[in-house]
Amino acid sequence: MNIPVITIDGTSASGKSTLCKKISKKIGWFSLESGFIYRAVALIYLQRSSYIIPNKVIVIAKKLNYFLFIRKKKFKVIYNKKDITNNIFTEKTSILASKISQIPEIRSILLNVQKSFRLNPGLVANGRDMGTVVFPDSQLKFFLTSNLKIRSYRRMLQLRKRGIITSFKKTYYEIQKRDNLDIFRKISPLKPSKNAIILDTSYINTTEMFNISMKYVKSKFNL
Repeated sequence: MNIPVITIDGTSASGKSTLCKKISKKIGWFSLESGFIYRAVALIYLQRSSYIIPNKVIVIAKKLNYFLFIRKKKFKVIYNKKDITNNIFTEKTSILASKISQIPEIRSILLNVQKSFRLNPGLVANGRDMGTVVFPDSQLKFFLTSNLKIRSYRRMLQLRKRGIITSFKKTYYEIQKRDNLDIFRKISPLKPSKNAIILDTSYINTTEMFNISMKYVKSKFNL
């Protein structure tokens, strides 16, 4: 039997990361934050240039392991001996990550990186094409969505907690821009799998979101 996988796809700030962490911790499976991998490539590239030159981005993607370190069970991005991980959450990094994800060679390189996380006893993976491209054979698929204004407010608070000062208006614009890039890109556009369970997280908190999801998890895997 294939190693079981639960995929969680959806729009920015819809609760994917939170749900992924909660489920993986509860059932003792590995977790994969695919967005972190693309953001890491984007962040490292931004240290050198703000203009996308595909060949140079590809070089960074191939050498990603040189910049990623695990400290206290968390991934850190180290550049020139400096921890720049906090900058991975800025919208500038997010937008560049979306753009470079459209480069076929980049997707191919990072696809193999993501698939390597599929280990026993199982994997909970979140991103934008986990259930459609990376793990199309996953046994349980979730797709999260939420009101744009609510997502913008959530992201603004997240950024402020990390010491990144931004306005609601700016955050709203940048998330809307990211949505458009993800939904309308030619390669692996953001969309739910045909058999995905769609959860609207606009008006439920993280505990409610987790409890709803766990009902499906327990039923599917007899936990």
